[in-house]
Amino acid sequence: MTHEPVDTTREHKQAVVLIHGIGEPRPMQTLREFVETVWARDPGLTVSAKKRPEWPAPDPDAEPNTNPFWIVPDKRAGSSELRRITTPANDSKLRTDFYELYWADVMAGNRLKVLTTWLWRIAYRSPNDVPKEATSLWIALWVVIAFLATSLMAFGASFFGALSAVYQRLIWLTSSFFIGLLALAAVFKLYPIFKDMPNWTFNRIGALTAMVLVLLAAALIWQFPLCQLRYVVELLTPQIWFALGWALLIWFIYSAALPYIGDAAQYTFATPETVEKREAVRSRGLALLRDLHKGDRYERVILVGHSLGSIIAYDLIQLFWAEQGPSPANPPSATVIQTFHDVDHTITPSVAAATLRPLQRACSRSLARKRNTPWLISDLVTLGSPLTHAEFLVGDTSADFQRLCRERVLAQCPPAQDPGPIDERTHKATPTIFYNDGGKEYPNHASTFAAVRWTNIYDKRRFIVFGDFIGGSVKLFGSGIDNHDVRIGGKWGFFTHTKYWTADGGSKNTPHHIRVLRDAMDLLDRA
Repeated sequence: MTHEPVDTTREHKQAVVLIHGIGEPRPMQTLREFVETVWARDPGLTVSAKKRPEWPAPDPDAEPNTNPFWIVPDKRAGSSELRRITTPANDSKLRTDFYELYWADVMAGNRLKVLTTWLWRIAYRSPNDVPKEATSLWIALWVVIAFLATSLMAFGASFFGALSAVYQRLIWLTSSFFIGLLALAAVFKLYPIFKDMPNWTFNRIGALTAMVLVLLAAALIWQFPLCQLRYVVELLTPQIWFALGWALLIWFIYSAALPYIGDAAQYTFATPETVEKREAVRSRGLALLRDLHKGDRYERVILVGHSLGSIIAYDLIQLFWAEQGPSPANPPSATVIQTFHDVDHTITPSVAAATLRPLQRACSRSLARKRNTPWLISDLVTLGSPLTHAEFLVGDTSADFQRLCRERVLAQCPPAQDPGPIDERTHKATPTIFYNDGGKEYPNHASTFAAVRWTNIYDKRRFIVFGDFIGGSVKLFGSGIDNHDVRIGGKWGFFTHTKYWTADGGSKNTPHHIRVLRDAMDLLDRA
């Protein structure tokens, strides 16, 4: 399919909205790193444009052969802590503005009650309702629950002499479990330090090997009476050691689990305690999208969501479609209706993303030309998305998730069709995404992805710690999603959930996952 060429006689602008993931990132920290990768270090964006005199002189402290950008104040960002990152125009006179939807401050102060209730909701379900991709995580959660329950029972049994021998064995097993948690936390904290040390001669595997040797040495010190450490520990009573172990666990929960997993619990699990914060995050996002759609400033908007940010982006697209998409209150033109029909006629249960994407882009271009209430969002890019576990996070069971899709609570890609009018010749209903209102047809409220391309990038989990144990394919939302399974750092990339825009080596030897990310965003708007 062809489309109108870009008019190079006037300047065009597009916006990218990045939505960060769980944890407590500083404002602008994630956005600047992201722009460095997708814009500054991409030699394919503005090679010849660099020769034009209107481009600024390169920063002497910047990496060579990088594209310049500026960080400027902008009220659209929604906070004085945030800025807009803008670029010069390329050869096609296309400029890009980058915004960050920052929500970490809204989720601050996670409650332990919300987290424990959320985890129990996930654990307490039939094995038949556990998605295949999440089976290992579900089993691991039950192992932890069973072990902690056993340790508590063992603690109670320690006060009865007949069970003291059994307790002695259990208490050492419990302590080993707590030490394992501490060692795992140490690996995650220290591995980046080893990897990024100046003049570090080993590669990633070498750094990981060094960490394993450190842990092995610690295990040897623990097992044998070196420095009399084991004897010192044995001087403690089992009850004291047990109390120390639980104190360590509580510290781990408050310092690691709540700031990270707690964010996911508060946003994905609707309870009286979480509704207000969920609404605050969405209101902030909708305000930004409304501002970006005002006037003639932008012709295209791209949403990029990482981790929990991908769920927020998905929700925002659905909510904004309800107020800005075609409807009786916002009637579409005949051209817009035709582009929706092109998508509608292509939909099948197994339609490929490559077939659907040109039609989706044509549809979003037609909506962007509306003067009063345009729709500018052309792409959703999700990185390491927990939506792969939507049957866990959104629905209580697999059947419940499918019901939400059928009832149009969840938008699919391609959009799900309803039974249409009965054909007089075949006496059969023709599936369609349209409904009739007052003699006119409109695409239904869940037809969002008739006009929005969805690209999902993930690094498939391997033995939990290799690859990304959070993200995965989102094919359960439809065959029209362009899923890309990348290998960040090779086959043995270690915990890659936060490395989707990490490009070691600068602009040369660009890793595969960075090329996939740049192609998905399509900042030259060629597709």
